[in-house]
Amino acid sequence: DGRGVIAARSCGFVFPPVCRMRVVESRPNKATTVVLLWLRNDLRLRDNALFHQDAVGEAASLLPVYCFDPRHFGAFSDLNPRWSQGAGAFNKTGVLRARFLAQGVAAMQASLRELGSDLFVAHATPEETLLALASGILTSGAAARVRVFAQSELAHEEAAVEKAVRAVFAASNLEVSLETTWGTQTLYAPEDLPFELAKLPEPFTAFRNVVESEKKPIKVPPELPVPSALPPPPAISGGPTAAEVSDVGETLQRLGFSPEEVKQVIDPRCANSFVGGEDKAMQRLEEFANAGLATYKQTRDGFLGSDYSSKLSPWMAIGCLSPRTVYWRVARFEDQHGESLDTYWLTFELKWRDFFRFFAAKHGKRIFLLTGPVNKKLVWSTKEEAFERWRLGETGVPFVDANMRELRFTGFMSNRGRQCVASFLTQDLRLDWRLGAQWFEHALLDHDVASNYGNWVFAAGLGMRGQRVNKFNMAKQAQQYDAEAEYIKLWVPEVAGLAPKYAMAPWDVSAEARARAGVPDSYPAGRPLFKPGYSEEARRRTEERNQVEGAKVTAAGFPMAKRRWHRGRNGAYLAS
Repeated sequence: DGRGVIAARSCGFVFPPVCRMRVVESRPNKATTVVLLWLRNDLRLRDNALFHQDAVGEAASLLPVYCFDPRHFGAFSDLNPRWSQGAGAFNKTGVLRARFLAQGVAAMQASLRELGSDLFVAHATPEETLLALASGILTSGAAARVRVFAQSELAHEEAAVEKAVRAVFAASNLEVSLETTWGTQTLYAPEDLPFELAKLPEPFTAFRNVVESEKKPIKVPPELPVPSALPPPPAISGGPTAAEVSDVGETLQRLGFSPEEVKQVIDPRCANSFVGGEDKAMQRLEEFANAGLATYKQTRDGFLGSDYSSKLSPWMAIGCLSPRTVYWRVARFEDQHGESLDTYWLTFELKWRDFFRFFAAKHGKRIFLLTGPVNKKLVWSTKEEAFERWRLGETGVPFVDANMRELRFTGFMSNRGRQCVASFLTQDLRLDWRLGAQWFEHALLDHDVASNYGNWVFAAGLGMRGQRVNKFNMAKQAQQYDAEAEYIKLWVPEVAGLAPKYAMAPWDVSAEARARAGVPDSYPAGRPLFKPGYSEEARRRTEERNQVEGAKVTAAGFPMAKRRWHRGRNGAYLAS
């Protein structure tokens, strides 16, 4: 239809239309074709376009494949020697994130086996694994042709892997091919958008105004069902050996984690149980729909508790849950209880996720460069001590340290917290923003390359020309969102004996008072990296400005910013 293929010219590759792939040549005999489904960040059966390709139904045999690519678990310096020393000398994937992923892979294998299929798991690169499997299948005589299908990934490294797979296939002289699809990784299908991704409207509000257009809003496609049956796995002669994944601890050791690292689990102070897998994702979705969705907009800036936010992002990051599944679950809630600003707001966040994915497609590797998409040269520091203290939660600013420790010990941090610590690193410490992005990549259970690096590049003020840089005052943020210092005291017990005012700013307390409150001399180790302040005069000016702008406070007590019109499925809302 003229928009069946969306070209992202700046990235150098093409997005096939969602769920509309067709074989151009005449269809092969069913008995001669084996299909491999190369699973990546799509570890689910529900709403997974790969299982709905025509070729799957036509294939004599089918084998889903997952590769624990060693490059994802090595050091950042394996990719860039610049990070071999000092700040940035850590692995791309931390043990908590790896555990969550391993759980997701094991769960996917179990689900496929229930359907009479299987998941072939390898500890090797995709280009090695897929070629070896294709060779083994063709050698066995099980097929005359092997077709590999995969969901396209849009970041620079992931696109390079796809290129490498195509290269080894081409050099092999075997009857094997790789075909990619955009799949269901976004709320909106690229071919349904009224613009090419290379011309994505910016900033986010411009994009949102297009997809929420009053005259012609973009529709969210329906979910794809869980397949009821799948072709059996093929015979393989002399191919690679599949890895056992039922024991997550063994998987982690094979990924290179030490016995001590393997023992690390999510800190019990975490209010949620994060376990990878599609069933666990659907369970969490139901829990939040029943316990938190009706008040989401009011509580989403919280820090404590299990349901102030959906906390679905870890499962979405590795593909145990699709954004469309979340959207249509919200829709069913609205059909039963009515649409509200709170229910709309969860789908609003899914649109942010789409925006960053399309933003990454538009700007390609520029989202990883020091100068960002705007190619703006700023002076950044790479002081190892300052970065290490930020990373470990030892800056001496308790609000920052509480967030960084929660991340370090649980793999999770609230959205408000992420904005604050990113601002602290880039605007107060002036450290290279990529260090923060890389640490988040290492530590976050929900690391999503587009959302993570997209958010960081905007925090650094490099996302788009003329953008407003959100510089957050840590003292103000603590007072507004953790007024009683409950969150601070949970994660920074060193200041638990201080009154809230001083738990936020222990540098204002005398040595004698610190001693009486039990604040150890070891906190912080050295002078605070920065001493944020929020005076009574500043507070008064903020309140006056809010009154002039008509800002209100949510039911949970959080301040609201400038309001704009938003359009949901059935209603419109004036909200911040």
